[in-house]
Amino acid sequence: MATTISGTSGITFPDSGVFTNAASSTAANGYVKLPGGLILQWGYVSTPNTSGTVTFPITFPNACHAVTIGPGDTGAGSYEQVNVNTKSTTSFT
Repeated sequence: MATTISGTSGITFPDSGVFTNAASSTAANGYVKLPGGLILQWGYVSTPNTSGTVTFPITFPNACHAVTIGPGDTGAGSYEQVNVNTKSTTSFT
């Protein structure tokens, strides 16, 4: 069964039971494999004043299509600049 959210352009979401057997890790650096093959991964890494390589919790089977980075806990008035230089199925720098 699917659920349609009213007031939208007919966006339909699968019944939550679809996710019962989804592979996942709810760790701080974790992932979920959604039905249809989409993999979402998240995590935290600190590399102050330098560059570094961040390894994904699991390897993407084909490609990493996007990396989204949010601000860290740097305190009021601080400035962060983050660039993703390269990405692969296993990591990004």
